Amino acid sequence: MARPQENTESGLFLSRLEIKELSERSRKAGQIRWLRDKGWAFEIGDKGWPKVLRAYAIAKMGGSAHNDGGPKLHLRNAST
Repeated sequence: MARPQENTESGLFLSRLEIKELSERSRKAGQIRWLRDKGWAFEIGDKGWPKVLRAYAIAKMGGSAHNDGGPKLHLRNAST
């Protein structure tokens, strides 16, 4: 059995470890039940694990997602 990813505070989605800590459930069915019971928005990935957007989780818990000055995406007009 693969171990949950353990890095935190990076990436678009919460890590499996972060969702485990949030829900206090180690099994995916328990995590999904907790998220549904608490009214959290999430998707289920191809392997059956819940996926929660990091910015959503921060906002849901009363924080604010901020720009840390990291890389920015600049799109150019295709006609130029």
